[in-house]
Order: sequence, then structure tokens, then C-alpha cells
Amino acid sequence: AAAKLILHRLKKEMVIFTTYHQLVIKAISEGETITMEFPLYDTVEYPPNKKLHTAFGIQEPISSLFSKELSMLIIEVKDEETLSSIQPNFAEALESTPEIKELVITCRSTQSSEYDFYSRCFCPWIGINEDPVTGSSHSVLAKYWGNKLKKTEMHAYQLSKRGGFMKLKIINDNTLEVSSNAHIVLEGLMEI
Repeated sequence: AAAKLILHRLKKEMVIFTTYHQLVIKAISEGETITMEFPLYDTVEYPPNKKLHTAFGIQEPISSLFSKELSMLIIEVKDEETLSSIQPNFAEALESTPEIKELVITCRSTQSSEYDFYSRCFCPWIGINEDPVTGSSHSVLAKYWGNKLKKTEMHAYQLSKRGGFMKLKIINDNTLEVSSNAHIVLEGLMEI
């Protein structure tokens, strides 16, 4: 969203962001497409958390992995129908674990050849119940699905209510390129 405003509204060709945690992210504009470079993160096995699974209505997860750097839990479910039908109880989710900041639920694409995988991103632990489209979660998802599908270039779709697609390209063991577009959905003026 910030890249969209800076690149397209302020008509800049490139912007480099430095996050609160000193992560440097470069974004460039190519027409309507914005391409950003993210780091890639590894995961470790994570033991099932029944309270968390109940809060999100997850039954029979395929895998459960944790990214320490992002405090992000990745859970794979069997298909798009399972993923889209998730209706979280966010109050229960908050009580289920203090360890994570973000839960990403994902599945392989089984009904469309347009996408390799789908995901939904939930962050009630940091005040965002469901993030509609999240580039940073793909810092973990790209490596996970890249290894599983034996691919370095993939198409992903975030299956939130608003939804959004991303083209992913693993550049090397540490770098991911995420390309997509963005739309301004709200504008306003604030006086301080």
C-alpha cells in the first residue's frame, strides 16, 4: 500500500523501505505492477495446538510449521473449500497461544491451473483479524511451496474476502521477488 502511493501517486520509479526491525525492502514500479524484494525465511516443525485449531475450525491439518523470525505459523489444509470456509473465533484465537503474531493457512491449488497455492492470513495478536493481501507472509510461503512443488516461480492467491494475486520468483536462497498491483480503496484528509 505504501509502495503504491509513493510509486504511483508521487510518480517515483523506486522506493526503499526500512522497517521497524531494520529490514530493507526495495520496491519498483513497472507500469501498474509493483515488484518488491523480500527475504526468504525457513520454518521448523510446530506441534499441533488444539485450542488454536478449534478457534479456526481446522481439522486434519497436513502440516504445521513455524517461522521464528516472523513469529508466523503456517498450517496447510487439504483444499480451497476448506480454506475458504474458515470462520475464526478471534477471541478464542487470542487465548490459544502467546507465541505467534500471525497465522497463515494455506492449501495447494486443486481446481485451477492459474494458481499454484492459496492462503489466508490472520493476525488478531497484532490487531488485524484478517489481512486481505500480504506480501510478507509469502516470505515463508514461497520457500514452503517452492520446496514442495519444486518450483522457483509461482502464482499465489490470497483468498480473503477482498483477495489478491501475487507472482513469486525465488531469486536465491535468501531473496524473494513479489509482483502484483494495488488499488487505492480509501482516500481522506486528516488535520492534526
